[in-house]
Amino acid sequence: MEYNDYELLYLAQDKNEEAIEILNNKYSPLINSRCNYYYQKSDKKGFDFNDLYQEALIGFNEAINSYNQDNNALFYTFALTVIDNKIVSFLKKNNTVKDRLYNEALSYDELEDTILNETISYDSNPLNKTMNEEAVLEFYNELKSVLTDKEMKILNMKIEGLSNIEIMESLGIDSKAIYNAMHRIKQKAKSFMEKGE
Repeated sequence: MEYNDYELLYLAQDKNEEAIEILNNKYSPLINSRCNYYYQKSDKKGFDFNDLYQEALIGFNEAINSYNQDNNALFYTFALTVIDNKIVSFLKKNNTVKDRLYNEALSYDELEDTILNETISYDSNPLNKTMNEEAVLEFYNELKSVLTDKEMKILNMKIEGLSNIEIMESLGIDSKAIYNAMHRIKQKAKSFMEKGE
C-alpha cells in the first residue's frame, strides 16, 4: 500500500522507521541536489561533501519532525527551506578561522598521512619530523580512549581509504550511521583540542 506525504509524515512523526526510510529515499534527490549546489558554490576549504550531506540529513529530519500541515506549505517547500538553512548555517560557522583550522586539521587525508604513514609533514629536518609524528600519535592515542568500538572501527577504515559503501558492507550499517559516527569523532577530537589550548 502506498502512502502520500502527509500520511508518511504522520507516521514518521510517530517514530515509524519504515515511514522515515521511505521519506528519506523519496527526498534523497532533493538532499543531494542541495548539497551539490552549495558544494559547488563554496570554497570547499575545511570540509567535504559528506559534511554538507550530514547537515542536510539533519535538516531533513528536523523538517520531518517539525512540519505542520496547518501552515499551508507543501512539505517539499518546507523541507527545502530547512535543508538550505541548515547548510548555510554550517557554511557560515565553518568559515570562522578557528573552525577552518580545526576542520582542516582533521581531514581524512591528513589523518591518513599522519597516522597511517606516521608523518605529518614532508619536513626535511629529521628532528621536526620525529616531533610531528610523536604529536600526532599522542593525539590519536588520546582520541582512541574516548571512542566507542564502532567509532574506532569506522575511523580506522576511513584512514585506510575504504569508501562509505565498503564500510557499510563490512559493518552492516547504513550511510547515516557512518556520517553520525564521524560527526561524533570530530566533536570528541575538538574537545581534546580545546582542552589543550
